[in-house]
Amino acid sequence: MDLEKITKFAESYGRDYILMVLGILWGAPAAYVGASSSEVSTEADRNPLDPRLLSFAVISILAGMLIYATAIGEDLKLSEISLPSLLLIIPMWMFTAAVMHPIARLFGSDRGYLDTFAVCLRVMPTAFMLSSVICLIASLLVLPYFPELKSILHTAGTFLVFQLMILIVYFPLAMKRIHQTGAACQFFMAIAILLVVGTINGLYMAKNEPDVASTARVIKAGKPVAITGSQESAIR
Repeated sequence: MDLEKITKFAESYGRDYILMVLGILWGAPAAYVGASSSEVSTEADRNPLDPRLLSFAVISILAGMLIYATAIGEDLKLSEISLPSLLLIIPMWMFTAAVMHPIARLFGSDRGYLDTFAVCLRVMPTAFMLSSVICLIASLLVLPYFPELKSILHTAGTFLVFQLMILIVYFPLAMKRIHQTGAACQFFMAIAILLVVGTINGLYMAKNEPDVASTARVIKAGKPVAITGSQESAIR
């Protein structure tokens, strides 16, 4: 990985990024603005698609890919992450918002689609990045003692499970904050996000080999990744 670039970025923007992630998880007003805590959440009402949210989403995707590559033992560089990979994920989040928004309207919300999409740009990138972190922590803490679990931890399916666990909790909460809906809406939101994200990722993974190498190939710039001896034994 490009450690020098990552270190420089972390020094410049790491604090603000971490504060925003924590704000999203804790429901802080600043997280719904994408700025400092001195700004109030009503600003997000006037400008739901703050450009900083898109930056937050892209940074989360890049960080998630790099962290997950480290978790599965791949040496991925920033220059090797393909633009199509980035452009594919955000439209998937737009589609998710298009499915979730009618549910919010059904339960009495008067907000527009852009508000729902803005929620996706806050919660989905956070879940994407945190899932990678969980995979990395699991690899560091579990594999030294249970190496036979490598074939389970180093799959896209495990990453998806972690992501869904985060989304079914935080996505309904974020939607409730923006759309001012009740507990019934939260319940249906949790089911819907599970079905939508699970189906999208399930269809995608069905077209790819559920192994370490296929996951690495997805985030490489169109270059196949050779399966190392350790990865081959893990797949077997």
